Amino acid sequence: VDEAVRWFSKGLWVVEQKKVTGFPADLHSILHSNRAFAYIRLSRWSEAVEDCCRALELNPGNAKAKYRRALARSNLGKPEEALVDLNQVLADLPDAQGNKEAMELKQKLEAELAAKASPAVASNSTQSSSSKHGASTAADPSMEEAFPDIKVGRTMQDIEAAKDNGNQLFSKGSVEESVRWFSKCLWLLDGGMVADANSTKGKQLRGVLHKNRAFAYFKLRKWGEAESDASKSLEFSPQDVKALYRRALARLELGQAAGALEDIDAALRNQPDNKELQSLRDRAAAEAGPAKPAKPAKSAVAPLIEERPSSPPASSSGASTSPPAQASGRARGPVARSLTAPSVPASSPKTGSELLRHCNSMKKHPAVLARYLRERVPAQLLTTLFNRAPIEADDLALLLLTLRGSVAEGEAGITAEIAGEYLNALVKTQGAATQFAMLSSSEKDVVEELLSGIPAGPKAENLRRDVRAALR
Repeated sequence: VDEAVRWFSKGLWVVEQKKVTGFPADLHSILHSNRAFAYIRLSRWSEAVEDCCRALELNPGNAKAKYRRALARSNLGKPEEALVDLNQVLADLPDAQGNKEAMELKQKLEAELAAKASPAVASNSTQSSSSKHGASTAADPSMEEAFPDIKVGRTMQDIEAAKDNGNQLFSKGSVEESVRWFSKCLWLLDGGMVADANSTKGKQLRGVLHKNRAFAYFKLRKWGEAESDASKSLEFSPQDVKALYRRALARLELGQAAGALEDIDAALRNQPDNKELQSLRDRAAAEAGPAKPAKPAKSAVAPLIEERPSSPPASSSGASTSPPAQASGRARGPVARSLTAPSVPASSPKTGSELLRHCNSMKKHPAVLARYLRERVPAQLLTTLFNRAPIEADDLALLLLTLRGSVAEGEAGITAEIAGEYLNALVKTQGAATQFAMLSSSEKDVVEELLSGIPAGPKAENLRRDVRAALR
């Protein structure tokens, strides 16, 4: 993050020293807003506020700058000013109530203002809440700090950054070090040392941290720890296919084939066509004894792709602990049809986040999602929307599954050749090599299936070369 600040600062120096001419004000504003975000990650709140103010002078409509200023002002103990910024941001959002992070910040700020208005009541309420949940918002001075050499701040943003660092360590092969970072994050959250640790977002983050640490423990052949962490993750999200899959793998290594079979059947009810799960079930059934018939799925549902934040990428050797993806990109069956299908948005997305919000709202209706892509999101727009920020692996997988299902069903006029155009755009997005490499093995099979359907020719060969290079 420090290095990012240096680069943003260099860019701003070039612009503000008139080393370039005709530089657009909106891009100038983005540079200040992005440096503000980096300052927030470094807990440099005053500098973040200063950058946000400059960004808003250049472009008053920069919603990210206003939201980041609200975050920084909140951490500077200025809830009144922060709430003014936040309310202006929420007023401009088409679905303010659907933005959990912003709504949680609003509730936090309103609670702080209420506490200021009634200190005695707030104090009693805080004590009651701490007693009820068994945690306080400050560390017990007598508590020995876990992993004292790992320095992590006390905000949700700090925990997110530390979790991401753990993921990067894992992907580089530093598995034991990644366990230490995941553990430090959980120590802070479970000890009540992070504000909002018991919020919806906090619980989701704890579930992901346990799931990621389970993944790391599995690679270290620590089966008991992997099973325990996967179980803890499932307490936060009982239907999480990735956690079920990883616990099943760990239980098989522990000789608990019957328990593994239960996990696999639960996962198959969410992803009945998943070949990796089916294969693992055959192994578990063989180890458990007399073969048991697989529980029939009541209906096929849409591909269950994990929401962000992403898990660490898969290893290329040994049993795949990478989260499986549903082998079929098509969601068919009575459940999918009984849901009220959303309508296709009237206009093309203006930002990558808007596109992903729409895609995730339609993922249980793949035919509608296919129409949205074909009618509102031409392939070249993907490259434009994600030229600065990457498409996370889970969102990338959703788009790939949609394309595969659409080609197979002939939906929305998406042919194999058109799917190739989307693939060509996706592989040119920011960080594509990393995100394609983080796909699970079954998701990579989807990519190969799409590539195999593209009509032969020089362009097709170049595309296959570029995409397969990214998959490695």
